[in-house]
Parts: sequence; structure tokens; C-alpha cells
Amino acid sequence: MRKAWLFVLLIATPLAAQPAIPDTVMGRTLSDYLSAFNSGDATRIDSFDSAHHFDMTAAEQLDSGVSVAEVARLLAERFDCSVRQARRYVERAGDPGRREAPEVTTVFTVRLPATLVARVRERARGSGSTISAVVAQALTEFLASGHRKRLRR
Repeated sequence: MRKAWLFVLLIATPLAAQPAIPDTVMGRTLSDYLSAFNSGDATRIDSFDSAHHFDMTAAEQLDSGVSVAEVARLLAERFDCSVRQARRYVERAGDPGRREAPEVTTVFTVRLPATLVARVRERARGSGSTISAVVAQALTEFLASGHRKRLRR
């Protein structure tokens, strides 16, 4: 009899311990999706897709009259990024012509003199660019110039 109770306990425990969906924007979106999907109602699923604009790219949303701010908000929700970052993507999506996907980036930490860092920050601020973009451009130009001179340590 004890073995039977132990078996029931072992089987029932995982079934009762379903993980909770977090109360976040992405969690609520997932809950809405699961609710629509589990209903089996095609109209409800289509309504979910339309409400979240999952059936359209950012460029298509802009073309259909959705505001830049709304498209940025939807992208931020969908991809769990900041609205500021999403807005950059939306602004690029609104530009005419094809865009290349940006190259994958990685963190690269270096120690630089404080005065040089201040100059880089000032250049970035003045050009409306990011520090990463200024440094990437400077390094690309330096390496392309073919400098062979031995650098100081």
C-alpha cells in the first residue's frame, strides 16, 4: 500500500507544479497567445495576431499608417528590448531601399587614457552617433590605412 501512495505522490507532484508565467509584458503576451491558441478559434487567433501586429513587419506597419511610436512600442514588447532601441529599428525600417542586417557585435573592453575617452565621447555627442560607432569607425579606418609602424606599449 505504501508503494502505491508513493507512486501516486511521485506522479501527481509534477502535474501540480506547473510553472507560472511571469507578470511581465512578454508574459502577458504569451498568456494572451496561449489563450487564443488553446481556444482553437481561428478568428480569435487572427485577432491576436492583428492586435499584436505579428502578421506584419515594421515597414509594413508603418506603410499601413501605424505611428512610429506605436510600432516601436510593439517591437519593444515583441523582442523584449527598450523602446529606444526599437525606435532605431523602426526609423531604419521606414527608410526607402533594402537594408543589410547589422553584423553581430561583441563587447571589447580596453583601458584608455581619460582624456582620450572624453574626446571620443565628445565626438560621439557632436556627431549624433554612439561611442561604439565612433570607435568602430576609427579602428576600421586605422586598420584599413595599413599602418605598419610599431605601436607603443
